[in-house]
Amino acid sequence: LVNIFPFPNLALRKTIRQLERFEKDVTVLLLSAKEYSNSNGTNIKRVRQAISTIEFMSTRITTTIASLKAELPATKVELRLLRWKGGDQAGRDLDAWIKQIERLLHPLQQLRSALMEKLLGEDANSFCRALAEAKVTLNGEIAPSRDRLVDAMVASIAVSHAWADPSQHGTILPNVKMELRQALLVCQHSFHIAICKAAHKMVTEQKSQREQTPFFAHMTRRMTAFHALFALAESLLGYLEVHDKLEDDEQEAQPKPECCHCFRQRLTGYKKFWMQPWKYHKKDGRRLALKTALG
Repeated sequence: LVNIFPFPNLALRKTIRQLERFEKDVTVLLLSAKEYSNSNGTNIKRVRQAISTIEFMSTRITTTIASLKAELPATKVELRLLRWKGGDQAGRDLDAWIKQIERLLHPLQQLRSALMEKLLGEDANSFCRALAEAKVTLNGEIAPSRDRLVDAMVASIAVSHAWADPSQHGTILPNVKMELRQALLVCQHSFHIAICKAAHKMVTEQKSQREQTPFFAHMTRRMTAFHALFALAESLLGYLEVHDKLEDDEQEAQPKPECCHCFRQRLTGYKKFWMQPWKYHKKDGRRLALKTALG
């Protein structure tokens, strides 16, 4: 009986709540990764706090995705029964977003591993002076473009969540695709320049082998982290492009209403009524009309 009433019941309500939690958790994870990069080499306490947050959010995101997959069949059935804001279309959008979330899981786990696990040769001298200077140099070079990319990804996840959320289905949303594409290209270019500058500085200053080993180990881990970040952004960009294409196809398939069609049709009817030719110019016609009217 609960499916008869026009409000979300158990599976649908749970799915909406989990979608909101996924959006918040991914946002916190990305912001924590940004804080980790800003504090790396300067503030060990903040780095450890960011690592703890990333670990917790990564675990909870994995649990949320598994729960969303388990609840999806029941949620789609409830949407069809309730016919809530286009049940079939809302179910297809929800299905597409959950599949996209599954594709985001691998880059997120790769980002977590790159930020939390240290490579061989990095442990003993992870906070040596040369490596700390290299971290500060890298962060100063890439921080503005990285922050722009993270902000664009957070906005893209919020828009994608609003598309898939049945309670917000049909809402007019901003276009974040162009900003995400531009931010991704700028960040990739800045990261390439930053890596080249840091490596050139290490080679030209002729650092010892003891200082070069942790430096290049850290650079390898940093490149892995940014590769995961770029893969995450490219996956979101692909989803946004596909969604925009589907929306354009749906709009082209719908018949376009003619401008002022109703007004023109009514005006034509009035014109036909008032501009009819006079039928009673002859006396016989007028006499016949009077006799017919008066009996």
